[in-house]
Amino acid sequence: MITRNNYFTETEKLDFSSMAPDLRRDLEQGDEFIRRVTGNGGDWTGAEVSLTISQTVDSYIALLNQVLTEPVHSPSIEPLSGTPKKKPSRRKTNAKKGRKRRPYRYEREFFVRYLALDATRKSKAQIGAFVDDIQEAIQTRKIKKENPFGKDIMFMQNKLIAVFNDMKSGASRELRINSLHVNDFKEVVSWDGRIPGEILLEKFLKLIGKGRSAKAIRTLCHHFDQGMKRNRVQPKYQPVARKALTLLLNASADGDKVLKVRERLQNEARSVLGIKKDEPIGILNGSDPLATSISDSEWRTDQLPDNSHLQLAFEGKWKSLLNQPTKGFSAMVFGKPKMGKSTLVLEFAGYLVRGGFGNVLWVELEEDIFTTFKEKVDRLQVGHADFFVRNAIPDNLERFDFIVINSVSEGKIKPDEIRELKKQNPGKTFLLIYHTRKDGEFRGGQEHAHLVDVMIEVKKGKAFANGRFGRGETEVRFN
Repeated sequence: MITRNNYFTETEKLDFSSMAPDLRRDLEQGDEFIRRVTGNGGDWTGAEVSLTISQTVDSYIALLNQVLTEPVHSPSIEPLSGTPKKKPSRRKTNAKKGRKRRPYRYEREFFVRYLALDATRKSKAQIGAFVDDIQEAIQTRKIKKENPFGKDIMFMQNKLIAVFNDMKSGASRELRINSLHVNDFKEVVSWDGRIPGEILLEKFLKLIGKGRSAKAIRTLCHHFDQGMKRNRVQPKYQPVARKALTLLLNASADGDKVLKVRERLQNEARSVLGIKKDEPIGILNGSDPLATSISDSEWRTDQLPDNSHLQLAFEGKWKSLLNQPTKGFSAMVFGKPKMGKSTLVLEFAGYLVRGGFGNVLWVELEEDIFTTFKEKVDRLQVGHADFFVRNAIPDNLERFDFIVINSVSEGKIKPDEIRELKKQNPGKTFLLIYHTRKDGEFRGGQEHAHLVDVMIEVKKGKAFANGRFGRGETEVRFN
């Protein structure tokens, strides 16, 4: 008999491939759910986040035991002789002719509720109730994981579960939602039902050959990237969308201000959209739900756009130190040994993941990850599911929002290498730690200083920041 205690050892022996497709799908989905909430068996407390999740886990294990002891069959039952077959009744509807139900209504409702959490204080019970509602909607198939917004719903649920697990019973906390997630979810709420792939390709064609800003290309690149990752682009548009995304990534990395596209790719995009070669490109059927910041490179100073949504809404000591920098800023942290450089950045990393600002990768080039680094993480209580560490810079940084390198000095990383790293990863925030010489100047020369937006000096337990976002200071917490 399978229980929670032996679930992972027993299920390794099972093979569902010979079962009926519907039953196999249900069992595989149940197994995927258990692995997700328990971190592949690492922590079963995730199955106790809410009553709904716990009941779902127990129900699946009960079904699994039933299948193993007495296979489930679904025989077709014929009516008794002489009993007429009933004709299937047509569902009556009171909907007015020509009136359509707004697409993905339930998903929209959850997005609205999630957005309403921003800058509000909620109790652990309230967050648990929200998770229960999402789980119930998934179980009753009001929300389907395979729909265009299924990944967003699962992302939302996982973030809420992480916050729930991080809170003590009876506690409450102020919630902050990453500004990029706010913008993405607002797009869903205001969506008019058109296929995102169609909109993206129209914008791609419209941008070709125009004298735009490099930021315009980066913004469109971000929308293509998110559309593909979150399964919002329908299959018929995906081959062309992948080619467009590759071209946009290269243009973003090179800092191009004019998008150059071969005629063959232009024709492919036009063909899949059903637009003739000489037909003008335009965003069709009303307003543009992406609401991008694509803009001309010249503006009247009394009509400059408001980009406050790109600011990171830091609070407390981090606002005192850094103010509210824009997403993708870079900073160097320098100081003499034992002054608290890594402690300061570790504490900041914990703040970033707990506040929902994004994922953090810590590249540790000095200390042993499993001894001294782990001791610091435990002491500062900054361990988190969105906080990762490794001892080398990976080739692909796509899934991380903040990258810490400790240290540039120890790794002997040259300015050109940092410049190339930032160029290949636009929109990422880099936090670079440096050692200083006896005279107090950081190693590597002033060329390193020109690569960052903010310089933070740590000395005698205090941090002093100076840069594009103003000056500030804060204390370093050592315990």
